[in-house]
Amino acid sequence: MSILANSGNHFPSFSDATKTYLEFVAAIYTLYPGSEEERKWSVADMDKVVGERSRLGVISLGDLGEYYRQFLAITRFLRSKNRLSEAEQSEPSLEASNPTYGIASLADYS
Repeated sequence: MSILANSGNHFPSFSDATKTYLEFVAAIYTLYPGSEEERKWSVADMDKVVGERSRLGVISLGDLGEYYRQFLAITRFLRSKNRLSEAEQSEPSLEASNPTYGIASLADYS
């Protein structure tokens, strides 16, 4: 049986009609430590995206676009939480650039 099927036994916010949906969601989040918005992305996530693209290379504009969207989402989040400087945001993008296509720094486009 799933945890949600039994959630009425564990979370009063599930079976209590006076509780809101947001209270129920907050109770569910307690099951997953680290899942709160503050921990959405980490520097390790950025390193993983950069490393993966470095390994695969940038073969097409589609590859570049996919990488750029992932990189930008993660680095903007990290910058908004003061976990990454502007200089640090630019540095990893250089590692993933492919000299064959002359891609200098994705941060130049943000």
